[in-house]
Amino acid sequence: MPTVSSATINPRNVTLPPSANSSQSATLTLASNSSQGATLTSTNISSGATTPTTINIPHGSTLPSTTKRSQLSPIFNTSQGTHGIDSPTEKITFGGTGSDPGRFKDNRGVAVSADNEIFVTDKRNKRVQVFNINGDFLRLFPTSLLPKGDEEMLPSDISIDGEGHLWVVGRKESYFNAPVHVVQYNRIGLPLTTFEVPGPTWSIGVAITVDLHNDKILVILLDEILMFQPNGSFCRSIGKGLHQYEYATSDNSGRILVTDYSHSKVQVYNHTGHWLFGFGGFGRGDGQLIRPSGVCTDSSGRVIVANDGNGRVDMFTSRGEFVRTVVEMDKSWGIAVGPDGHLVVTNVYDNTVTIFPATMIFP
Repeated sequence: MPTVSSATINPRNVTLPPSANSSQSATLTLASNSSQGATLTSTNISSGATTPTTINIPHGSTLPSTTKRSQLSPIFNTSQGTHGIDSPTEKITFGGTGSDPGRFKDNRGVAVSADNEIFVTDKRNKRVQVFNINGDFLRLFPTSLLPKGDEEMLPSDISIDGEGHLWVVGRKESYFNAPVHVVQYNRIGLPLTTFEVPGPTWSIGVAITVDLHNDKILVILLDEILMFQPNGSFCRSIGKGLHQYEYATSDNSGRILVTDYSHSKVQVYNHTGHWLFGFGGFGRGDGQLIRPSGVCTDSSGRVIVANDGNGRVDMFTSRGEFVRTVVEMDKSWGIAVGPDGHLVVTNVYDNTVTIFPATMIFP
């Protein structure tokens, strides 16, 4: 059984960028107490007013570090006009290569929360970055490992569970057979639990998804899907040696859908790992795939696939029947659908993220 650890890390202060309805940033001060934990207060930088928050920060924990918006170097963002809390009505692209907040070095994984926050793994910078639905930078946190919290991993992919916790998979080292770690974080980036994936883990890439229907964690290696309980207990291996897997998702009935890079298909399994069917197949015609990467489902069970080799993102029914091409996009990689129907796509070749409004995806 993998070893599971819990978090103990040191407190510190953090500066957050302005909210969507304010132009002023705020400093959060975490005042530690040896026996009672911490008191969190926010200070308006322009007025100096201090307001207590209702955030409960236990003793020995911390907030992730971020940067004031005024301290950021320019970030590539094609969105024009006012950024509010409303969903975008036009395509937005943001990011670019670099180490400053809002830029990426290998942004493979993406997930969208129920309240429209976009979480993107930033592998070479060893962090996860968070944006609003208009592509504005909100915060970031380092992908710390447990138990000490002073080691960080290279995050490859991210998923969100039913309680809003983040599940991130990655390696401490960049070589292909380095141990694979899974870490659960809360929304502000505190590591909660972790486990190491057992056995040989040789794989060019590694991905993760949460099966919300059955409360399982799925880790995708090169030729195998590994299923775990949230506490790290190993359940079973699925499809070992049959395909070259890239990304996976689960639908609202608990089926597992995984992109098969080697056969240019999406393979579908039930929740116990029994293969049901595959769809796609190599080619450039409607419903055909070349080097599929990211995959996700919408609230109606339709399947959306990043058809990387064909330069497009395609939609299928839950039975694998082709519906249509939703967007034309070169180098699509990780994908996620938000609660309002917008589509978020990462591009690891130029380290950008593109948000497509729901009106483009579901006209």
